[in-house]
Amino acid sequence: MADWATLQTDIVGIIIKKLAIPDYIRFRAVCTSWNHVCKDVSYSPRVDPWLMLPQNPNPPGAQFFCIPERKNQNIRLPSTASFFGSVWAPVGSLNGWLIYFSQTYGTMQLVNPISGSQIQLPPIGRRTFAKAKLLEMNERNFIVVVLYGDEKVELWAEPPRAWPDEEVTHQWRFRCLVETPAGDLIRVKRQSQNKFAVCTLDKGTFSWVETDNIGDLALFVSHYSSFCFPAKDHPNLKANCIYFIDIHNNLCAFNLEHSTKELVETLEIGPVRNDHYYRRPQRDQLLWFIPSPK
Repeated sequence: MADWATLQTDIVGIIIKKLAIPDYIRFRAVCTSWNHVCKDVSYSPRVDPWLMLPQNPNPPGAQFFCIPERKNQNIRLPSTASFFGSVWAPVGSLNGWLIYFSQTYGTMQLVNPISGSQIQLPPIGRRTFAKAKLLEMNERNFIVVVLYGDEKVELWAEPPRAWPDEEVTHQWRFRCLVETPAGDLIRVKRQSQNKFAVCTLDKGTFSWVETDNIGDLALFVSHYSSFCFPAKDHPNLKANCIYFIDIHNNLCAFNLEHSTKELVETLEIGPVRNDHYYRRPQRDQLLWFIPSPK
């Protein structure tokens, strides 16, 4: 192992860039020198979309399905006992971070399951809400948006570390809006159980234009988290498709050009908790997530 540990940094860096996140986690655990190179921000592993599966206590931790790997990955979360002992549930994600909510205490935590980092948020003052969104996430600045069922919106920003006292009332009906890497807006509407319509925003006329071609992008939609992702150079990802969960808990891809549904994977979902928080379809307990080691 001594010879492997003394590999030149640039060679180790090239290897890291070709690794998927699960292999990256194993790679950095091999020896101290490799772990040190992994901490260099210029050496990042290949990033693929993961689907977070409903939580169950056996095995402990969080379960993710990785499309390129075509198998489940189990990641032990930091302070696992405190999460599952107080009924923490994932309700959103962005840039490698998950939003966890405890209905018991009305509080939220931000968790990076790959790096192990945690950020505790103050109580939001309510026990129920429709959705939570994480915006502009980095090490020092982030915004959490909480959407309530009574058309109220609350923002929490770092800094400062407090929920604003005022509430913002909106008159819009929230739809699934996704931003492309180029900064364009895409609106996704589910027309039926297995069919979607996609519109892009015309910046000149500020109108929505329906399209059946989003180029090299793939869309990933779920109840709590939706985003687009470039399919190029990612094995088993198909461009111009929408990845979603059907009523049978199957992972499927909807081809926009041909308006057809394709089965990607029959998900292996174990028994899940049956408490008052999870009174919603099981497919709504799944959310898309892009892991980040930083």
